Amino acid sequence: MSSAPSKILADPLAALAWNEAWSFRAIYEYCEEIDSILADDPAKGRWLASIAVRLAKRSRSQCAMARAWCALGASLRSVDRLYHAEACYTLALAAGCPRLQPEIFRRWAYLALYRQRFRKARLLANRSVRGFERLKDSHGAGRALLARGLARKHCGDRGGAYKDYYAALALIPKSDDHYHATALQNLTVLLASAESTRAEIEEALATIAESRHTIRNHAGYRVLRIRLRWTELLLLHRLRRLASYKVRRGLARVVDVLAELNMPQDAAAAAADLAAICARHCRSEEQMESLLVGVCDDLSARVTETLHPLVVRLREAAESVHPRPAIRSAAKILRDATAGRGIPAAVGVSY
Repeated sequence: MSSAPSKILADPLAALAWNEAWSFRAIYEYCEEIDSILADDPAKGRWLASIAVRLAKRSRSQCAMARAWCALGASLRSVDRLYHAEACYTLALAAGCPRLQPEIFRRWAYLALYRQRFRKARLLANRSVRGFERLKDSHGAGRALLARGLARKHCGDRGGAYKDYYAALALIPKSDDHYHATALQNLTVLLASAESTRAEIEEALATIAESRHTIRNHAGYRVLRIRLRWTELLLLHRLRRLASYKVRRGLARVVDVLAELNMPQDAAAAAADLAAICARHCRSEEQMESLLVGVCDDLSARVTETLHPLVVRLREAAESVHPRPAIRSAAKILRDATAGRGIPAAVGVSY
């Protein structure tokens, strides 16, 4: 990183006070740093991105404005301000920077996925892939293929998703460890879907091991690591290679970490998986009640208003006279409400 973005990050408020027009390169590098901060501190990333927009306005550079709006959109998506994030991407496109348009479409596609608008996501990802190909940017095209593969999977095109993920792995260098690991993770989940054969599940577990090796030395990728662990626990449960109590203990830890990372919807999805496994495999109803009540109490203060009553319902089910059928029903409702978040329920849980 050059000295200019370092100066801004060192004291963002002071940078606003300086009567200085920052170059596109300085704004771009500053926004790249914001992207790396978002995974661990979304609130700080949002604040820094709002400053980026104000600094970009001074630069009078169309591309600087586009990049700053893009960073603000990503930061708003990370804190579930989805409508405002979409407005930011609209403003980024309106800024009129052709070389950044494929990246804007890529990020917008992920927002559409987040909002479960899968057909729109596929259209946006297609535009991103074509744009990067016109720019002869194979690395960018690989990232865009990830988004398109995910959209295709949610649209029911498993074969197309498989092709996109493998094409992305061929285009994204291993030095780009975040996106390389993301491609491996997406491929893992696809291979581990409900209709997968045992051989595909074995390939998925091998892919998880490769992904873990890719990101093990990077402290900033806790989200990827915990999702890989979540997938691995469900697959090991599906193959009966790990004792049920170890799977339950591991999933409880997954819920805790996702909640700590300010990802309440993902945490709720993992809690639903944990509850479904408890209802089918936990021998002691007292242990099951103790575990699920504790998990639900921790989650209820973190989840959105939409999910809160569903978490409360799961807690009440755990305390009911005949808990197992009630827990299975409450867990399925909670999992359906978090569709598209975390990893698919079909990876390893029967509801």
